[in-house]
Amino acid sequence: MLVEHGRRACRFGLVTKVRHLLRPLGLRLYAWKQDWLVFLVPALAKHHRLPLAGPALRWAATVYARTTYHTGSVVPYETARDLILQGERFAAAECACRKVWKHCDVAAMPPTCLYVGLAADTWVKFKRHGAREIDRVQALALLEYCRGEHLVHCLWTCTTPDVYAICNCCPVDCAGMQVRRAGIPEGSQPSPFISQTDPDLCDACGLCVEFCHTYPFGARILIDGRIAVDETRCVGCGVCREVCACDAITLRSRRAGVYSCRRPPGVV
Repeated sequence: MLVEHGRRACRFGLVTKVRHLLRPLGLRLYAWKQDWLVFLVPALAKHHRLPLAGPALRWAATVYARTTYHTGSVVPYETARDLILQGERFAAAECACRKVWKHCDVAAMPPTCLYVGLAADTWVKFKRHGAREIDRVQALALLEYCRGEHLVHCLWTCTTPDVYAICNCCPVDCAGMQVRRAGIPEGSQPSPFISQTDPDLCDACGLCVEFCHTYPFGARILIDGRIAVDETRCVGCGVCREVCACDAITLRSRRAGVYSCRRPPGVV
């Protein structure tokens, strides 16, 4: 038993080392074919319910996500900000999803994709989507702008579990969220949080419901003057918290019920 456990640990360690060695190549290949993948993957995902092709598409999506670690995860503002504070190198670039799908007003948006570490170097070197190097202060300012525009923050990984990008997404354009809405959860994972509303503070204005359905997550509904949340649809992005003028919305852990802070203060 111990010998078998040791062998598994050794194989896991070897796989981890190989993944890290392949990381620069993986990021280069993805940067090179990013537009193509951003278009192709959601386009195929829309057909995953077809009788014959559907199971194959779902299987391919699952295998791809698990073997390449190329997956996204929604996070609230605080998590994205902490990652910037811990990082060293940053680059800002145009959103590939928004550029390809064009549901949002591309011309009105500045570069909203933040690449970190090795990915920042890669995107700047290969001049992908107008990538330019920025410092930590500029990265924080960009994140604050995206928060003010009520964009959804997503962390993306590729080849290894290390984050390579902080995307600030219009969910109608985001390739990962399109795949998730098509019924393939590997496209984009929800955050570890769920929104909840304090009925004593809520004035039932319905603004949080409007934003949630516009995106469209559809997790919030106004019933008889009270807000109800469908936890199976809530991705824990925190946009509802940002638009709430009453500070009635908080984020709690999906597992422990621990509250996060209310709407966070601005970046200093």
